[in-house]
Amino acid sequence: MNIVIIGDLILDINNYGTITRLAPEANIPIYNVIETSYKLGGAANVCYNLENLNSNVELVSVIGTDIHSKTLLDELANKKIKHKLFLDEKRKTTQKTRIFKNNNISVRFDIEDTNDISPTIADNIIDYIFYRNKSVNAIIVSDYDKGVVSEYLCRKLISLANDRGIPTFIDPKTKDYEKYKNCFFLKPNLNEMKIMTVQCTTNDIENRLRFLKKSINCKHILLTMGENGMILLENGVKTIINGIKSNNVVDVTGSGDIVISMLVYFFIETGDLLYASKIANSVAAKGIEVLGNYVTTMDDIKEYRHYKIIHDYERDRIVSLSKTKQNIVFTNGCFDILHTAHLKLLQFAKKQGDILVVGLNSDNSIKRLKGENRPINNIEERSVMLSLFDFIDFVIIFNEDTPYTIIRDLKPNVLVKGGDYKIDEVVGNDLVDRVVLFDVIQNKSTTNIITKIKNIN
Repeated sequence: MNIVIIGDLILDINNYGTITRLAPEANIPIYNVIETSYKLGGAANVCYNLENLNSNVELVSVIGTDIHSKTLLDELANKKIKHKLFLDEKRKTTQKTRIFKNNNISVRFDIEDTNDISPTIADNIIDYIFYRNKSVNAIIVSDYDKGVVSEYLCRKLISLANDRGIPTFIDPKTKDYEKYKNCFFLKPNLNEMKIMTVQCTTNDIENRLRFLKKSINCKHILLTMGENGMILLENGVKTIINGIKSNNVVDVTGSGDIVISMLVYFFIETGDLLYASKIANSVAAKGIEVLGNYVTTMDDIKEYRHYKIIHDYERDRIVSLSKTKQNIVFTNGCFDILHTAHLKLLQFAKKQGDILVVGLNSDNSIKRLKGENRPINNIEERSVMLSLFDFIDFVIIFNEDTPYTIIRDLKPNVLVKGGDYKIDEVVGNDLVDRVVLFDVIQNKSTTNIITKIKNIN
């Protein structure tokens, strides 16, 4: 995948130390700095996240000639980030300097230049992106209101990208937000969205989000709300993505960068905005538990997929899931050798509500039900396979013969069952509002597949 990132460069300077005494000339603490670190921020941090996921990514921005521009260039070289930086001799390097005491921020001060880049520099950037790059799969605009993403540049970039069918993903700021008109994707946070929609007459979040989508004519919009989750408007269709609460919030710096980088990476890989948004939500929740900008790795992806898998002994997770305000749909089975009838059942189940939870028989449970030669695929194979489907939100592994205890704790709104059952025969029918039966598909079963394989041999 070829991704271009255009936006403001920021150098994060973190000083770690202790307070030794008060200054004699003023009643303020004196910090004894023990260690100083330099980190990439802004568009450079987005680029670093994608670089860490083995993407073919290039950073395009503007840099000055002050002493900190050299530090920033050194950091880009150290991280092996491909970049094309245009020189503006008058521009200061944006610096965010923080002083930490016991891993808590005590002081922050900024040095920055927020003047818009000149039209000449903007034209040079446009020329480089569209006429010197052979192929671009996506463009990320990382706007920190430091002047690189000028209205002139932004409007021209979006127009040319649309002409070429290249999706533009905007991580916005509130200043001059109309410059993002006609973009492919907009990702505001809650505060940014409220400022952008100050003219909207309602306080309802969904209505304000639709107001913003219409006002800038973007195709899709994702509202991030921290631990309260996300709202995705994909072609106008709303999906709520549940938040992931953390008991150990250390630093929210760079969480927006994680969201946009993960989202673009997985959208290009799968073409599925909802799937990409869910992964972005999960990894961003992890990122706030560390100090400074968290950098994503492929291990985060593996952890996300395992996050969807719950064991029946994790009752606290099941009970926590039951408290959601969204409609939960539950279905269950062995899903030993996946086939099209399974997938049609699961897709049908997803349409019955908001969150689809699949109960999955453990290996021991299957052996008791179907004999010692089953399952063909062990529980790790089966659970991971199901977790890879985006329309499945959670997989709960149970060791009992039936999922009655899980249904009792989960409190789903709807039960879906395939096969020749009557509603009063479905396990857990007494615990839910509604039971929906899915018509069995003839001649499609794991047993039939096993029989065919045996006949071949």
